[in-house]
Amino acid sequence: GITFSPLLEVLGALALILLVVSVGVLQARAALLSESKLGSALLAIGALSLFVGIGLAATYSLGEFMGTTRGDPPYSGGGVISVDTMIPTHGLVMAWGFGLSSILGWLAHRETTPTSKRPDLEGVTRAAATG
Repeated sequence: GITFSPLLEVLGALALILLVVSVGVLQARAALLSESKLGSALLAIGALSLFVGIGLAATYSLGEFMGTTRGDPPYSGGGVISVDTMIPTHGLVMAWGFGLSSILGWLAHRETTPTSKRPDLEGVTRAAATG
């Protein structure tokens, strides 16, 4: 594993999954509320891609933890994906499906959202700048 403790690795993965699913849910909600059809579609694609990507990662991680990853003995044939499949698939889904779609979706959403409906981030920006 990545860490010195398989239990710590699983707990870290579970925390990451919870956070990623939360981002996906919030983005899906934004897709439903967006006034831009293009923005809505792109945000929805991004959210769906995030769920698919984290599902792939969770499936692979579970196989690693249980010792059933294809190509690694003792593989039990449980249908767990291999690292050779996981890396390119997860990478493409997350980079293009989530990353690019979400960036373009948020840009389209922002362009169609009146300034009066945008959150006031001036205080947040000022606090971040002053540290």
